[in-house]
Amino acid sequence: MNVKRATKAFAVSVSACLVLLFAGRAGAQTLTSGAVEGVVRDSAGGAMVGVNVTLMGVSTGATRTTVTAQDGSYRFMLVGPGDYQLILERIGYRPVHVEGVAVNEGQRLDVGATLARERTPMGVADVQRLPGAGHERPGLSEWIPSSAFSRVPGDRPDLTQVARVSSMLGPDLAAEGLPPSYMGLALDGLRYEVARNPAYPGVGLAASLPLTAVSFADYIGAPVDAEWAGSAGGILAAHTPSGSRSPAVRAFGRWSVPSLVSSPNFDTHGLSLNDGDGGVLFTGPVMRDSAFLAIGVEARHTERALAGLWPQGMGSDLLQVAKDSFGTDLASYTRPRVARSEAVSAFTRFDWQVSADNSVDARAVFTRIPHADDGSTPTVSAGLGPTYLGNDFVASAGLRSVLGGATANELRIGFDGSTRDFGTTDAAMPLPLTLLASPELGFGEGAASQGHFGQNTFRVRETLLHDVGGQHLRFGLEGSSTSYDQAYQFGAAGTFLFGSVADFAARRGVFVQPSSGPNTQFSIGRYAAFAEDSWNPAPGIELLFGARFQREKLPSGLITRDAGWLALTGISNDALPRTRVRTSPRASLTWDVENQHEWVLRAVASSDDDPWDPAILGELATQNGTIHVRRGVGTLSGWPALPSASEAPNQGAVLSVLDPSFRPPRTERVSGGLTRALGRGAAFDISATYRRTDFLPGRTDLNLIANPLGSDQNGRPLFGALTQVGALLTAVPGSSRRFAAYDAVWALQSNASSDYWGATAGIHGVDVGPLQLMASYTHSSAHDNWPSAWTLPSGAWAPGLPVGAQGPADYDVPDRFVLGAELHGPLGLRLAGLYRYRSGLPFTPMFPAGVDANADGSVGNDPAFVDAGVTGMSDLLSHFPCLSSQQGQFVTRNSCRAPGVHSLDARASLGLFRLGGSQLQATFDGVNLLQSSTGFVDAALLQLNPAGSITGGRVPYVANPHFGASLAPQLSGRVFRVGLTLNW
Repeated sequence: MNVKRATKAFAVSVSACLVLLFAGRAGAQTLTSGAVEGVVRDSAGGAMVGVNVTLMGVSTGATRTTVTAQDGSYRFMLVGPGDYQLILERIGYRPVHVEGVAVNEGQRLDVGATLARERTPMGVADVQRLPGAGHERPGLSEWIPSSAFSRVPGDRPDLTQVARVSSMLGPDLAAEGLPPSYMGLALDGLRYEVARNPAYPGVGLAASLPLTAVSFADYIGAPVDAEWAGSAGGILAAHTPSGSRSPAVRAFGRWSVPSLVSSPNFDTHGLSLNDGDGGVLFTGPVMRDSAFLAIGVEARHTERALAGLWPQGMGSDLLQVAKDSFGTDLASYTRPRVARSEAVSAFTRFDWQVSADNSVDARAVFTRIPHADDGSTPTVSAGLGPTYLGNDFVASAGLRSVLGGATANELRIGFDGSTRDFGTTDAAMPLPLTLLASPELGFGEGAASQGHFGQNTFRVRETLLHDVGGQHLRFGLEGSSTSYDQAYQFGAAGTFLFGSVADFAARRGVFVQPSSGPNTQFSIGRYAAFAEDSWNPAPGIELLFGARFQREKLPSGLITRDAGWLALTGISNDALPRTRVRTSPRASLTWDVENQHEWVLRAVASSDDDPWDPAILGELATQNGTIHVRRGVGTLSGWPALPSASEAPNQGAVLSVLDPSFRPPRTERVSGGLTRALGRGAAFDISATYRRTDFLPGRTDLNLIANPLGSDQNGRPLFGALTQVGALLTAVPGSSRRFAAYDAVWALQSNASSDYWGATAGIHGVDVGPLQLMASYTHSSAHDNWPSAWTLPSGAWAPGLPVGAQGPADYDVPDRFVLGAELHGPLGLRLAGLYRYRSGLPFTPMFPAGVDANADGSVGNDPAFVDAGVTGMSDLLSHFPCLSSQQGQFVTRNSCRAPGVHSLDARASLGLFRLGGSQLQATFDGVNLLQSSTGFVDAALLQLNPAGSITGGRVPYVANPHFGASLAPQLSGRVFRVGLTLNW
């Protein structure tokens, strides 16, 4: 859709919404509130007028009151999410108290009631429990209460912990086969962004929210509300805890010492471990029954024992050579290590019911991360993972007003700011990233992961609602302005590649180094209008149609023109659309069978566009021809000192160019779910989702020569002249390049797509005497032609597999299972445990780092050919079915898979004593009681035989005996913690 047509459609749609609005059709809920309504009848089925209906919050005791109309109906608009009670009273009739009224944001809850003539003493009421399934909305979202992720311990006490109790989410918040960067985040109904490093899309994503600041969370896989801006991977919406009717203080502290850490897989003795966290949460009233406050502070210092970066028994020769020849001690890579993370967080929330029709609220969360060593995310091969420090601030304020019996309004403003500064893991030994092909080991990192990323956003949203009879409309406007500050430094310290230990000793290998990129600052403006119409064509059935109209204003003058490229090709690298307009429609059906809240069916269909990825704009701004790449091949004079300019000459500039047809991803989704209430708050649900995402970003090197120069023995096209350096295989620098002035010219295209389908079945809220249970299982499949590693902005030597290679997604996890249980024993004893299983991640049989099989100048993008005649291949074929089924062909992408991962965490708590209204409780935690190895596996199927040589296009390959083994084991030690909690 061009801008002119889109603008016209936008104007027509807004006009139509205004007509509907003034015709008397509007909605009754927002992203920060729901609605409760219903009809009150007498025993004969007649509508009852004049019944007093009171809605009371369970935790706060705050009440709102209304009176039924002539048709017996009542309505409470703009009700905050949470648990409530309904009290219905009329003189001459027995009062009715309805419990279990669970209100979700963006949801209208129909609660009808029947009042009987008074036949019991005055004041005695009928107590009923709504037979519904609580907050669960399978097919639309997954509601996760704080109790679900706070009953058992975890190693990361922040918002990422909610993934532990969901079979739909990965441990790093990846969902539906997409990277975690495609997950949207929201706090109390307002979206926010966290600064991120494109090379590590999941690192620090949700560290801004400690568990103290989360009362519950929703994973919204299918955002039906037109207020939500789309995210291909869904939205994780967190909500802060509210105040309470009486002052309450909860203080906790947990700690672990080295003697409480162990592992059957590696020796943890000698590690200096100090692990613990603590916090205080205060909730209470400011003004009785109308104003409430919550304040929390939390601090953590987490140290995890991890296995050595190198598998046991590997690297002994390398250690000796590094020490004898270079005076460098690499023994720390073989020993168990400590990953340390620190954070201090504070949050506050204030809610004030100013009058029966007006309320205001304010929330704020601040987190400072003075140090985070993400030891679970090693760099390429077995190099050290990234460290970072950061700051996050999220704040919002809202005004909600009921303007009449059927009209309401909400105004919400917010600000969020975030920074992430990535640095070197080991400042005492700042080695450049160094990779060996045989054995495939890595060490060092230098400035490979360094960079600064920051952003600040101001947001405002206005929502107008109106109800008339069974018709509802929601209409609003939203705007935001985000400023970004990015400094890309990927690989600026240089990368060494050696074929073997002998090659390392002789300094015979390959060196690649892009120069440092410039800083860039830019802003993006986003504006939207949304409209939504819903109605009840029959009792218990609700139909909804809505649309969101969005406009993005991209920064002008962001990219510096490369005159040399323009003169060579006539193509400008600074072309960038100024605005982008798009429409996101959606529709849903909710059917409460027999209107009894026992069987509820939901279905939703939607189409959404993701916003522009700031990482893409940042790459265009920095890779503008000012970054140059040095490459050296052969004998290098220095290590760890960098080679001279003569040994590694400048091979040209790196340029990124936006394809004229480029557009951000668009996702079509169909989802449905069925809930069956089992009584006493328990429910069984099943849901299914199909998602298709198009226009995922990919890259093509325009500087690669158009036609191959030849082929190897397997028919693989060769785009340059191959040269062998020991166990390395690389292109002669410049031989595969079309223009000598450029090392690479990346055309950023939106030519990839992703398909996902999944089904989830779960049971929750089950109480069997003293035992509480929940379980969830998801079976899914995610396929795409999009290697997510494409996002590495340097593009200097490893851009990933080319778009077009179909296969399971990099984040495809076919099976996930979660089982949680809590047992209440005598004397206040509680035992809780959480077991999780997930399939291992897929990988493509390829070559080790440093083997450029097609001579295109990049490693890591060549699938292997399964040749049974290659030395050592027969043994691998007998052990790996993924290989035996592909004999005589190039392997398909992600056709092999790592082993599954099991984990078990447990907590025992015991009440020690009570003093007045306070209770002291002791806790005993066990984290990672089952130890499954995660991390990289050795995906190199073929290695180069250093004793052979390239003859007539025939390359001397041998099978890698370590194929499929753990390359960078991520075994974590068992941690036992003791703690105290004081509830007052």
